[in-house]
Amino acid sequence: MIRRLRDSHRRFATLLAVLLPLGYAALLSHRGSVRPAADRIAADLGGRVPVGGAFQVLAQPRIDGRLLAAPGQGQPDALLITPSVDPAIPDLLAYWSPAAGDGQVLPPDAMLIGALRGSREQVLPLPEPGMMQGGYLILYSLVRGEILAAVRLTVST
Repeated sequence: MIRRLRDSHRRFATLLAVLLPLGYAALLSHRGSVRPAADRIAADLGGRVPVGGAFQVLAQPRIDGRLLAAPGQGQPDALLITPSVDPAIPDLLAYWSPAAGDGQVLPPDAMLIGALRGSREQVLPLPEPGMMQGGYLILYSLVRGEILAAVRLTVST
């Protein structure tokens, strides 16, 4: 009885040793192509329209910004962030502040508006429109503990 089981087991193991690599190769040859990671996912603007032109937020890696407002409104209420590539900067945070600060530490009245992640476009909310006039967008690396960029947000009409 054991002899029959051993023979059966040997035939089954041999069959698997032949069929599994062939099946794996067949599956690999019939799989679909993978989309490149560089495809940009457009952000949902939530019905907002761009106000003014685009501006550079960070030079290297390039990150651009654009102010957004509700249709018919003059004051922007959001910010569209468009990175050219994934910045690969850990814990990259965006703050709004009425003052730029000294360039080393965040101003005490800076308000967190969002975290920048990957290479996708993001819409970040701004403080109330009356507060925004003349404020600064500050990019801060929490890991590095430093301000990477401070850009004055103004509406050019």
